[in-house]
Amino acid sequence: MTATGPASEIGKIGTSLGQLDIETPHLRRQMRKLAAVFAALGAAVSVAVVALYAVLRGGWLAGVLAGIAMGMSMLPEEFPMVLAVFMAMGAWRISKVRVLTRQASAIESFRAASVLCTDKTGTLTENQMTIAELRLPDGTAAKVGAALPAGFRKLAAAG
Repeated sequence: MTATGPASEIGKIGTSLGQLDIETPHLRRQMRKLAAVFAALGAAVSVAVVALYAVLRGGWLAGVLAGIAMGMSMLPEEFPMVLAVFMAMGAWRISKVRVLTRQASAIESFRAASVLCTDKTGTLTENQMTIAELRLPDGTAAKVGAALPAGFRKLAAAG
């Protein structure tokens, strides 16, 4: 049987991958919470400045302007930049071990991984995965098929 486009096996895989729900990365959720805390703190300080200015100096309009200025000065402008720098550093560290990532959530969770499985071909199309090479945390590698050194036996059993 011959099929093209979405009816082919590769097309079915692409369609199923397109229907996956991608959750918000943990780091992004944490940054949103932190930004919300800072925004609430800034709003509270702004209201306090308006009230104190109006009570102590008697001018509500000047108090509102001072409160707005104080609130603007407390906005967390640097959070997106810091997040981008950390994600770039993570992507750089992953690229040093020659790994490409498609999703940012993979970069932020990379340090928590104990086993990393990659695929060039075969797993999706043939529904079969084989281990070709093992790497230890110190960077030493061993090809599967030859006699494995002692340090790789536990890793090969886990794989």
